[in-house]
Amino acid sequence: MAEDTKKLGKGGAVLPEKKPRRLLRFGCMIALCFALIPIAVNLMVSFLAREEFRRELELARKAGMPRSLSGIAPPTIPDEENAAKIYAIAFPQVVAPVGTEDLALEAFYTMKVDLEKERAGLEVLRGYVEKNRSALDRLHEGARLPGCRFDLQYADGFSMAMPHLSSIRGAAKLMRLEARLLLADGKNAEALRAIRDLYVLSDATREEPVLISLLVRVSMHGMAADALRRTLQEPVRDAEAVASLAEALERGRDDDHFSRALRGEQCFGVDTMERVRREGWSQVSGAVGLPQQMGWVYRFFGWALYNDMTYYLRTMSKYSALSDQPYWQSRPAEAKLEQEVQAAPQWYLMSRMIMPSLASARRAWTKHLAKRDGARLAVAIARYRLSHGSYPEKLEQLVPAFLPELPVDPFTGSPFAWRVDGDSARVYSLGPLGFDNGGGTTAQDDEGTVLWPLGDQEPFQGK
Repeated sequence: MAEDTKKLGKGGAVLPEKKPRRLLRFGCMIALCFALIPIAVNLMVSFLAREEFRRELELARKAGMPRSLSGIAPPTIPDEENAAKIYAIAFPQVVAPVGTEDLALEAFYTMKVDLEKERAGLEVLRGYVEKNRSALDRLHEGARLPGCRFDLQYADGFSMAMPHLSSIRGAAKLMRLEARLLLADGKNAEALRAIRDLYVLSDATREEPVLISLLVRVSMHGMAADALRRTLQEPVRDAEAVASLAEALERGRDDDHFSRALRGEQCFGVDTMERVRREGWSQVSGAVGLPQQMGWVYRFFGWALYNDMTYYLRTMSKYSALSDQPYWQSRPAEAKLEQEVQAAPQWYLMSRMIMPSLASARRAWTKHLAKRDGARLAVAIARYRLSHGSYPEKLEQLVPAFLPELPVDPFTGSPFAWRVDGDSARVYSLGPLGFDNGGGTTAQDDEGTVLWPLGDQEPFQGK
């Protein structure tokens, strides 16, 4: 009886057991701690990842990376000196090909030249070029101005609109076709002047610190080089026309465009990732081409985004440093870095999407340098022959009357190869493989030589 009364409270109520309640509270506290540990670890890891990114960003800026794309935007140009103002009037005037015109143009844009199809399509395209005479006159007018700067909103970062790039490529195709028709009509001097203006148009994006602008420039230089190679196979007699072309080629020299473009890409990438951090994945995913559902990785694991950002910045900084070296020196290190990029973790979503194929871009830029400097050499040789009545025995004879200095093959670091065979001659880069095939009449894309033929020889069959 006494034992039972201990369990009674006032009024005879039964008191609850205190021990089970304490155990329950203790268990809840333990469960809560276990639940908070992953959150705390996640926050700590995110903090450390953020600090690592900040350190990497500071190192990149000390190495020359600008704080924003606006920081490396090209300087403004007075309207009366700015070719972009004239080009902007010309671009809307370009008439697109239709019907048989479109079919005839296909022969001019294949990797392997079909001379019969080209000749068959010239008469059709003659009318097409005349339809575009007003646009062509404007394009030639713009090519006479000393500078070019398109009105781009660099402060917009990765969302910057660049509508001029597609227009400028269409204009370059039209100018190349005009030069081809002039050559077919035997108007070699006029063809050289048209090619001169095509080279100037091709350099219209040279000041833009953006990789896509550089690649468009490379593509347009390829069109100009194709037109020039064919023209130099014919007799060159107008010293003034070829001298004007040489001046344009010298003016367009710019070995630093690739380095500037990489620094611009760094700004693009950091700006994109910062937007993800501030505004969320949904605000950016569509612009960079990734599905919106993938945003949960960065939403729940902040450290993943910072690790991704750090990896991107570190890799781009390495590429940027290598881009300051000649390709023939940096090639082994670039190949090793490309292997590291391919082995990057799959969850580096942003890096994998916005990091360009830098190895192929550098290769394309180096081929551009080989074509550009090969063109400078070929034009200098044509001028030498006009002046002396024969080809030079050595390329050194071109300096200083026709070239300020001899360029080197960007693939090997050695002088360009040079062959003379009677009335025919050829100067060429050994190309990516560094193999000397004697400068055959066919330029083999990527594996073979980058060829510049001159004089009376087999029709040039390659691009």
